[in-house]
Amino acid sequence: MINHVKLTIIDDDEDDFILTEDLLSDIVGFQFEVNWVNDFDLAENLLTNAESDIYLIDYRLGKLSGLDLLIHARNNGCKKPIIILTGQGDREIDMQAMKNGADDYIVKSDLNIETLERSIRYALERFGVLEKLNHSEVKYKSLFQRSIDPIYIVDKSLTFMEVNQALTTLFGYEKDEITTYDLSFLFEKEKTYEKFKTSLLNKGLIKDFEVTLLRADGKQLNCSITTIVLFDIHNEVEGYQGIIRDNTKQKENEQQILRAEKLGMTGRLARSIAHEVRNPLTNINLSLEQMMEDLKEDEDAVMYSGIIKRNSDRINNLITELLNSAKPTSLEMDSVNIDEMLPKVIELAADRIKLQNISLKTEFNCNNTTANIDEEQMKIALLNIIINAIEAMKPDTQGELTIFSCMENNKISISIADNGEGIEKDKLNNLFDAFYTGKRTGMGLGLTTTQNIINAHEAKINVESEKGVGTKFTIIIKPN
Repeated sequence: MINHVKLTIIDDDEDDFILTEDLLSDIVGFQFEVNWVNDFDLAENLLTNAESDIYLIDYRLGKLSGLDLLIHARNNGCKKPIIILTGQGDREIDMQAMKNGADDYIVKSDLNIETLERSIRYALERFGVLEKLNHSEVKYKSLFQRSIDPIYIVDKSLTFMEVNQALTTLFGYEKDEITTYDLSFLFEKEKTYEKFKTSLLNKGLIKDFEVTLLRADGKQLNCSITTIVLFDIHNEVEGYQGIIRDNTKQKENEQQILRAEKLGMTGRLARSIAHEVRNPLTNINLSLEQMMEDLKEDEDAVMYSGIIKRNSDRINNLITELLNSAKPTSLEMDSVNIDEMLPKVIELAADRIKLQNISLKTEFNCNNTTANIDEEQMKIALLNIIINAIEAMKPDTQGELTIFSCMENNKISISIADNGEGIEKDKLNNLFDAFYTGKRTGMGLGLTTTQNIINAHEAKINVESEKGVGTKFTIIIKPN
C-alpha cells in the first residue's frame, strides 16, 4: 500500500533540497508530493496554515533559525509533524528542538534513505496516535462537560480536581470556588462523609450511596453518589471519578404519593369508623333522651346523664372532623391574587401572634400573580400551618414567624417558617397522618385537612425541620 504524503522542505540551500528530494524519491512505500520553501516569512504562513502533512526544517535559515520557526509553528497551533535537520555535534540544539515540539531530528551527516524513511514513518505514526488521543480527549471532555448529571474528578485525598457544568449549576458554586475544597464540603453531616470516604478507600467503588448534600444557599438535596477509583499508567491510584444524581424531586414526589395513599386510607378508615360508631351512638343518644325524660326529677341522674350527653356529642364531633379531614374537598375555584390573600390569613391568627409576643416577618413577592383556587379552603389550609407554627414556639422564648411568597421555577411558592422546637426527621413522614400530634391537646387533624385541601388543588406541600431550630412548610401552587 502506497502512502501519499504532502511534504514541505524548508531550507535556504538549494543543493541540500535537491539531495533530500532525491532521497525521498527512493523511499519505498511512500509517494511524496514535495514542496520547497527557502523564505522564512513564507514558511511561517505555510506552517500556520498547516497545508502539508509533514515538514523538514533545516536549523540554519539565515538570520533566524529552524528552532525559531518551530516555536512559531507550535505557538500558532500547528500540530503537523516537524523534523529538524541539524549539523554534526549540535546535540544541545537537538534537545531544544525536541523540547519545543519537534517530532524528531536528523543530523545532516547521517542523512540517508534509511534514517530519513525511519524518521518520517515515526513522525507520521506518532502524529496519527496523538490525533486519535486528542480526538478521544475532546470526545471525553465533551461527554464530561455536557452530561446532565453532575460529574467530578478528585485526587487521592478526595480534593476536587475537575467538575462539570452540571455540578456547579446544581450546587450553586463557581468552578474555581468548588475546586479549592474536598468532597466533605458538600456533605451535610461529617459522620456520613467519613463513612463514605472509608468505604471508598477500602473498596475503590461506591454505588448509589444515598446522602443529603448542601447547596451554596444551604438548601438540602437528597442525592445518590456513585464513585470509582482511577489508576495511572503505573497502576497506582491516581484519584476517583464520581457521578451525583439529584433525587430530591423524586423523593418529594414519592412523599406526595405516600401522603395521598395515607389520606385515602384515612378516608376509608373514617367511613368505616363512622358507620360502626354512629349506629350504636345514635341508640345511646335516643335511650339517654328517654331516660332523662323519665328521671328528670333525680338530680344525680340528670348530672350523670349530662356527662354522657356531652361526651357522646364529643365523639360525634370527632367523627365528623375525621370525615371532613379525609373526604375529597369540594372546591369553588376562582382567580385569586396570592399576595392579597396572605394578609387575610395572617389577620385570622393576629390575636394568637400578639398574645404570644411573636415577631412576625412577611415578604410577598409574587408580583400580583393570581392562581385558580378556592380562597376560603386555601385560607383554612394556610391557617392550620400558621397555628401549628405558633403553638410550636414556647411562650418564654422570642418566637419568630416568617411568611414569604415568591415565584420560583414559574410556580407560586408560599413558605411559613418558625423557630420553634422542630421535628425529628423520622417523624416528618407521619406529620400529615390523622390523629398524629406532638401536642398535649388537639386531635391531630389540622394538617390532615391541610394536606387534603392542597391535594384537591393539585398543589404540593413540603416540610423541612430541624430539632431545636424550627420548621418550614412550603406550598407550591400553579399560577394562572
